Amino acid sequence: MARLVAVLMALVAVLALGAVLLVLEAEPAVAADLAVDVQDVERALALLRANDPRQAPTGEARVMTVTQRDADLLVAHAAQRLPGVRGGVTLHAGEAELTASVARQVGPWRRWINVRVWLREGTPRPEVTRVRVGAMPVPRALVARLVPVVLARLPLAPTLATSLPTLLGALDGVRIAPGALEVRYRWTAGMASGVMDNVVTPAERGRLRVYHDRLLADLTAGATAGGATAPARPMVTLLPPLMALAARRGEASGDAAPEVRAALLTLALYAVDRPLGRLLPSAASWPLLPQQPVVLGGRQDLAKHFLVSAVLVVEGSSPLAQAVGVYKEVSDSRAGGSGFSFADLAADLAGTRLGELARRDPARLAAQLAAGMTEAACFPSVAGLPEGVDSATFAQAYGGMAGAETARWRAEVNRRVEALALYR
Repeated sequence: MARLVAVLMALVAVLALGAVLLVLEAEPAVAADLAVDVQDVERALALLRANDPRQAPTGEARVMTVTQRDADLLVAHAAQRLPGVRGGVTLHAGEAELTASVARQVGPWRRWINVRVWLREGTPRPEVTRVRVGAMPVPRALVARLVPVVLARLPLAPTLATSLPTLLGALDGVRIAPGALEVRYRWTAGMASGVMDNVVTPAERGRLRVYHDRLLADLTAGATAGGATAPARPMVTLLPPLMALAARRGEASGDAAPEVRAALLTLALYAVDRPLGRLLPSAASWPLLPQQPVVLGGRQDLAKHFLVSAVLVVEGSSPLAQAVGVYKEVSDSRAGGSGFSFADLAADLAGTRLGELARRDPARLAAQLAAGMTEAACFPSVAGLPEGVDSATFAQAYGGMAGAETARWRAEVNRRVEALALYR
């Protein structure tokens, strides 16, 4: 009997080793993170505007067409929220292949777990037809059991689990073709507000309320008396108190990352005059924040660029943050815009660097900023940087985004940002 048990144990070990070898692969199935350019951002914003649930008539059938590039960026951006994960998608005739590559260290070797999921088009919604982990196929019966487990381990699982039935209920059908997919849907009464309230978890809503109240206290303490016009508030005086709170709460919970994210998001939304109640219906009842311009380098536009870029990076897409900044400047250079500004690009890059620090070591950054923050440490001088460049001049004198003169000035912006004490 003992010999039989030993043989069985050895067999189990061999099978387990074989399964590991089938799952682990030497190369990722998904290439490195996608580079995001101006056209990508322009297309994404157009899609969001065209399919905003708040603007769609209740019950009206709508169609959204998503290109291969759109799908690539959507999946890649979602995957960036998970450390060590890359995501991709390939659209075939009648079928979409979703791929995720997860990095794992096995002794001295870096290996990858490549997961492939095939979705077949259908009405009202697509269905999973196949799943493979490495070279190992996963039985469909097991997939049905694994999906809830996987969702429960994702950072957005609570909101995803709550919103997914609503989102799926809006679908009328999905058609997939090589290079594009067509999503047919209709929003019902109350669906939009319900989905938007589930964009964040109850814990995240609680954190946002904490930083909202902290910002309210700071703004109220500095407000002018007698109803006079509120003075501009330097960003570097508003961010440290929020970060001090983030540092304390992060130390108490053992995780500073969500605290730093909430603090940055709260201040960014305030700086761009987007009350949280517009995005999160349940926040509409929170006390209103007094209107006071937030400035960086004495300018509102620079504070907006800096904070939005930081939040975009913290939310998981540094290339997107940089592309959004470039898109804004290209858009401004067109007729009716304020003109291309390398000063705004400096704010974008500096904010991107702050966001990268917040992702890499949020506790350290929160402690640093809580101790005090000066503009000279986090934001470069913009003296001499070209601004207000119209589209014709930008194309002719600078050569557009790919021009040599543009590259020269962008290199100068990079040099100034890299020299700042906070980012060294």
